[in-house]
Amino acid sequence: MRLGKFFVKINLQTEIDDGHDCQQTLVDAKGELIQTERQTVIRFNEVIDQQPDVATMVTIKSDQIAIKRSGGVEMVQQFRPKQITETIYRHQFGSIRMETQTQDFYYRPMTANGSAELKLNYRTKLDGEEERTHKLLLTIKEDNQ
Repeated sequence: MRLGKFFVKINLQTEIDDGHDCQQTLVDAKGELIQTERQTVIRFNEVIDQQPDVATMVTIKSDQIAIKRSGGVEMVQQFRPKQITETIYRHQFGSIRMETQTQDFYYRPMTANGSAELKLNYRTKLDGEEERTHKLLLTIKEDNQ
């Protein structure tokens, strides 16, 4: 594990399956990764066509992950394995109560070859609607430019 602050290239792949439809998104961004003995923080901006930019900060600890998003979307989502957490998801059309049940996550810290990876599997319920299954893959590569 390498400690310090690194400029990185980020590839974020998400998949949301509600049982009827499966949506996939892909975001490529540049950002920074700060890795200490106790936690890793990754910051980047999501630029999505025809939507306001979203500043994203992912904080990874050994027993939990927090994803804070601000801008076009506002929320702080907590992930703790085998636990249910709640947050309010705010966007341009209003606010939605979101319940998250984390199935599992895996984080491989920044290594000597300049890469890191986060995998996250969880389920959500929005305002009590049908449960949706989520898969998130965050691939990080050091940007030496």
